[in-house]
Amino acid sequence: MRHVLLVIVLAMTQLAGGCRRETGAEAKARSKARSAAKAESSVLEKLAGQDEAERWQAVVALSRDGRPSGRARGQLERMTRSANRRARCAATVVLAKIKPADTNRLAGLIEALDDPHRAMRVAAAEAIVAFGPAVEGATTALIGAVGSDDTKVRVLATEALVKIQPPTEQIVGVLADCLNDEFRPVRLHAIRALVAMDIAAPGVIPALRRAVASGSRELRQAALEALMAADLTTEGVVDAIAAVMSVDDPKLQADVMDKLLVADPAIPGVTAVWSMGLDSLDRKTRVRVMRGLRTAPPLPDVIDCIIKAARDEDRMISAMGLVRIGELGPQAKRAAPLLVEIITGPRKGRHMYTVDVLTHMAQEDPTLAPMLCKVLLTEEGDVRTKLVTAVGQGGLRAKELAGVLGDLLNHHETSAEIRKAIVAILSRLGPPAAAAARQLRAAAERADQPEALQRAIEDLLATFGAEDEPADSDH
Repeated sequence: MRHVLLVIVLAMTQLAGGCRRETGAEAKARSKARSAAKAESSVLEKLAGQDEAERWQAVVALSRDGRPSGRARGQLERMTRSANRRARCAATVVLAKIKPADTNRLAGLIEALDDPHRAMRVAAAEAIVAFGPAVEGATTALIGAVGSDDTKVRVLATEALVKIQPPTEQIVGVLADCLNDEFRPVRLHAIRALVAMDIAAPGVIPALRRAVASGSRELRQAALEALMAADLTTEGVVDAIAAVMSVDDPKLQADVMDKLLVADPAIPGVTAVWSMGLDSLDRKTRVRVMRGLRTAPPLPDVIDCIIKAARDEDRMISAMGLVRIGELGPQAKRAAPLLVEIITGPRKGRHMYTVDVLTHMAQEDPTLAPMLCKVLLTEEGDVRTKLVTAVGQGGLRAKELAGVLGDLLNHHETSAEIRKAIVAILSRLGPPAAAAARQLRAAAERADQPEALQRAIEDLLATFGAEDEPADSDH
């Protein structure tokens, strides 16, 4: 009995002592819980308030440790369906911070991109970035954010598009528009995204072309590096590269020339860029192009570029062009009109070399004989002498030459001295000069001729016969 009583007393003592300890802990816990609940309620009230600073502080407080109470989470869920737009946006941002990439939050985050508070907009953009391109609507949301009035939101959106790499066709147009953004980080993120894309994808080359023609050297350089690393035969690549010739950037223009001057001139657009280089105000660029033209194959567009260089006001560049025309000879017969201009023009120091080139061309290609004869109207005696000598060496089709010379004889600007030179040439042509001889007689009858010229005409007529028909044979 005594033993039983002792056990009962000990049990009651332990029970009494235990109750005291539990009561103290519970009281403390209950007090803490009440304080936390009160604080949470106060914070939750601020989420829907008008004070933007307090609203953002509430978002930070609720999402700081990521473990708000279940009751608070329930209230946040209910707030996402509230009629109060501020409350909806704030609650959505908190829940997105607690549980990133929750697809249930995407619509609310898109709405939060237009929240009046900047930090809220930025937080919404950051939360959307976590979704990635696989989540339907995320890319659309980011594209919308790119057009935000908030520079930070635009930066986040363009940066996100670089990271998640959605399908090119969805974003290339938006990124192209971003190249004109007033905020530099937006432009840089946009160009980084564009140069990372497949250059053959629709819209990429036009976007890069906009970058090349932009006012930002960073954009131009990045875009040009991507374009010049691409296959130049890809449609639009060379034209996009050519856009740099329209801006004042000699260094990049030189880089472009170095790249394209070793390219196949048969690639569409390549020689057009060379021609633009010859129009450059930068002399070094023009010289660089002309040096490249010295080894280029004599395609028609290449020769046109050489002709343009030969017309350059810079004497060295012009001389380089003329030398190349002389090297090509008859292959550059497209340059014959230019040679005539030079021979009959004011640059007397180049007359004799140009006459050599033109006569060589005419001897190889008889169709140039009329062009050669036109220079007889020049007042340069040495030029006429050289032409007479060249014609006398043969190689020109006598029949064609005789007809042209006959026309010159009757030209009202043809002086007596030049007519003498024409007669000297005709005397070397044989029977084909008969028609010209008859024209000479007609000319002599219409106007007074110097005695020496009249004697030459009579000698010519006596040799071939004024009434003979022109022969068809060549000299």
